[in-house]
Amino acid sequence: MNVDSFFSHHGVRENPFRAEEARQDAVFERLGAGPTAHPDFEKILGDLADPSTSIVFGEKGSGKTAIRLQMAMRIGDYNAEHPERKVFLIPYDDLNPLLDRFQASLDGGAASKSRRRSSRKSTTKKDDATLALLEKLRLRDHYDGILHIGVSRLVDALLADPRTDKSLGLDHRAAKSLRKSDADTRAEALLLQALYDRPAHAHERTAILRRRIRAPRAGDALAWGGLAWLGWLIPAAVGALWWQFGASRPDWPWPEALLIALLVWA
Repeated sequence: MNVDSFFSHHGVRENPFRAEEARQDAVFERLGAGPTAHPDFEKILGDLADPSTSIVFGEKGSGKTAIRLQMAMRIGDYNAEHPERKVFLIPYDDLNPLLDRFQASLDGGAASKSRRRSSRKSTTKKDDATLALLEKLRLRDHYDGILHIGVSRLVDALLADPRTDKSLGLDHRAAKSLRKSDADTRAEALLLQALYDRPAHAHERTAILRRRIRAPRAGDALAWGGLAWLGWLIPAAVGALWWQFGASRPDWPWPEALLIALLVWA
């Protein structure tokens, strides 16, 4: 008796063990975050009203991803029921983007090229290269990776980006709440965005976020902005005065006055 005949004999229409990853497991997705969970799931999840830290270790296929996905489902349900006390989830379970950025920082931006080369190597060599790269990671690199994910997701919600994860329980009202906070908090939020947002569009999103939360501009930026305006206003004013009064008073040294004004301003 093979697997297909066994399922057919017992009336099982779908192989529940077909998927090797919980992300692609249709049966697991239908089960959701109900009673079918790891025996220690509730212990790992803890009390969402008072979140705490849990660290799960396990071999490949032991159910770590399934636990994480069920935690996301449970947190999404909790946020929907407690809109005034939501939990912010940062899923840090995919190291490939972090490794790409870390490799790029080591070899000057050749991460994608390195990935293409490694894809043509044997699995053993790829695993050895990945392990060698992982050994170079430090705790601060993981901090950066977590902040990159968390800040990017938070900015998505603040800007009402279509990529916003609904399980976060954040929407356009998050920007309104932040706008009502003090100036230091808004400035720090803008700094986090500039440092940890997705690099491809971080610069554009900084300007949009500043307007959205009405973050104060830095003092030097305001000063340079004012100087830039005065830089053309003063010569224009001197030129206008010369145009108006220079003809009636030809003996007055208007060209010299204009030149002195420009030198003083420079």
